[in-house]
Amino acid sequence: MTVCTKCGAQRAANARFCGACGEAAVPPAPVVSSIDLGALHTIDEGQTRQPSRSEQKHLTPGEEFAGRYTIEQLIGEGGMGVVYRAKDKLTGQTVALKLIRADRLAGTDAVQRLIREGVTSRDIRHPNVVAVYDVGESNSQPYMSMEFLAGTSLRAWNRRRMQGPDASMGTAANIMREILNGLEAAHKAGVIHRDLK
Repeated sequence: MTVCTKCGAQRAANARFCGACGEAAVPPAPVVSSIDLGALHTIDEGQTRQPSRSEQKHLTPGEEFAGRYTIEQLIGEGGMGVVYRAKDKLTGQTVALKLIRADRLAGTDAVQRLIREGVTSRDIRHPNVVAVYDVGESNSQPYMSMEFLAGTSLRAWNRRRMQGPDASMGTAANIMREILNGLEAAHKAGVIHRDLK
């Protein structure tokens, strides 16, 4: 058990928020993307993937993408594409590499528009916004490399919470406040988030 620095209430050592006042133990960093990635979702415990006929080819651990990224693990997939944890050979950083299905980008200018939006997104710097490092196309495959955040998804956190007591109003309000702070930073950079879930 630990003690909340704001209100002094006892809380579990691994709790991210105080159940009494909603104060964050560790500032959360919600995933905020300025690109409309539609049905992309995180694979977490208790969830399985249903492959489809039109599913794009998956890369395997150790495989190289765009001559720069070494695939480490599949971490999410959905209707718009797949997300991998990868190592950037140029910087040595671990990144989230999003491969976006080209067949889901409507129109001849869609890939270029995606790249322009990604370039704009690189200017957003905020603790609650995932940083975009690179955006481009390799062998007709649009991609983005972004800051990799280890941890659990909000979906998985909520699923675990449903097995115990409900999150307090303060906890829920703190999560919303952090998300809105990230959105405000995006809006100040001229980016409108089109797929907030």
